[in-house]
Amino acid sequence: MQTKIYKETITVGPFGIHFSNRNKAMNLRGHSHYAQVNFEFRTVGQVGFPSFAHTHEEIQGHLIALTRKPFTDATNEDVLRQLFEYFLTVKLQRVKEYNCLFELVKMEMLVRGVPDDIGHADSFTKYSIFNKTDIYTR
Repeated sequence: MQTKIYKETITVGPFGIHFSNRNKAMNLRGHSHYAQVNFEFRTVGQVGFPSFAHTHEEIQGHLIALTRKPFTDATNEDVLRQLFEYFLTVKLQRVKEYNCLFELVKMEMLVRGVPDDIGHADSFTKYSIFNKTDIYTR
């Protein structure tokens, strides 16, 4: 019998965030954005990320804390990198009871632009970041 090789993922979100940044790389003054963040977790064991109200609330709480202060000298890509690096290492407490094994493999941040004096487009721009390592178990 042939072994099937496939990848299973669970995507959760979007989680709404509001962040401010000063983008020195593009010579932009400080400004704020609304964004939606999605997380994609690869299922490593029998049970992947447990998607429940309280596990989502824990993620949302981390996002609120991380975006409370403005990001200085940060592009939108830098903001996503900082969020991703944090979630690669954080130990989520609310998932422990489910005996799950999963790895954060991707985050997406859909940033909403609105017409302004900076020149933002009236649309969403999606930023994505991927992980190649680190089994994420909690």
